Amino acid sequence: MCGALQLYFDIYLFYSIDIEDYRAILAFIFAVDEINQDPDLLPNITLGYHIFDTCADPKKTIYFIFRILSGRTQETPNYSCMTRGEVAAFVGDSGFSTSHFMAQFLNLYKYTQINYEVTDPVFNDRKLYPTFYRVVPNDWVRYAAIIQCLKYFGWNWIGIITPGDGSGEMEYKELSAMMVQHEICIEFVIKLRSQVADLSANKQKIAKIDQYSARVLVICGIFSPLYTRYFYDSVAIREKFTLILHESWLNTKYTDDNFFPVVNGSFIFMLPKINIPEINTIINDVNPSNRPLDPLLEDVWLLLFHCLTQNKYKNFFIQYIFMFSGKNCTRMHRLPSSFHGILDTKTYYTYTVVYILAHIIHTMNLRSDKGRMSKIGQKIS
Repeated sequence: MCGALQLYFDIYLFYSIDIEDYRAILAFIFAVDEINQDPDLLPNITLGYHIFDTCADPKKTIYFIFRILSGRTQETPNYSCMTRGEVAAFVGDSGFSTSHFMAQFLNLYKYTQINYEVTDPVFNDRKLYPTFYRVVPNDWVRYAAIIQCLKYFGWNWIGIITPGDGSGEMEYKELSAMMVQHEICIEFVIKLRSQVADLSANKQKIAKIDQYSARVLVICGIFSPLYTRYFYDSVAIREKFTLILHESWLNTKYTDDNFFPVVNGSFIFMLPKINIPEINTIINDVNPSNRPLDPLLEDVWLLLFHCLTQNKYKNFFIQYIFMFSGKNCTRMHRLPSSFHGILDTKTYYTYTVVYILAHIIHTMNLRSDKGRMSKIGQKIS
């Protein structure tokens, strides 16, 4: 049986470029290359992939899914015009809202999505999300860790801040229920809205926080610049409160002068970092000269080394956002040491997802071969 199975990887790049996400892409590609060179895992099958940036936009996510399933640049619902291969599964992405829309849409077509980062327990509902799977522990593990931390330090009088877009709603509800069970009292709950019309109301809510007696704040939901915008303006939050944050606060690139005073002295629960064997072999060779068709790499080179691209509009945008002057690079650059050695959990889980899919395909092929052999045996007898 010969063929080509394609895996599709949607990835969200925070603020247009995210080095952590690009490192995860390299791990994804490395895993695909490893599997294609393995004569035993998927013999006579070649894995392929497409990488799309959903920009945390549900509309773009659905658009790319249509393009993938249609097999053309023009999306055509319910039609497949692929000339070779077939879609094996979808991987990604890292945003809650896009993963939510993606899971609901793919369920209609019975395609599997395996996620490498989203931990929200809402996806545990197998009736609503029967084709959604993930390799990361769901947030129940982190909730239990937060409760144990509060009990250990004797913090039984706390406050909660959660975004009003729904991304922290499940966390707020589950933590509240667990705190009641463990006799931990919630003095106040503040829900921050993300609409422009709500900015004034958000500021008023944060301004009143010093009136409360609690000195521990549990911040629900993943990182959002919305938080630091208001937190930095509050002396109480910066100087009087101990914050308990989501791991995504460590991975953000929003590290200006407003960021560090907010997170200083915070508690963040995170999964252990795990190394990927032999991945340095691909990382050491990554540069624009041997990856000329990699559109993300030129963005990374522009960000890391200030090397200008052929796209003057991109050059202007990135220089304006990150406030530096670009240059025409003449010498060879290498990815920094942060790409080597022990890697982050997102990178490892992205790598693991590809191997999980490969082993699933391997098992399905074995069952298919056994079924064909059984039918042949029946005919002979």
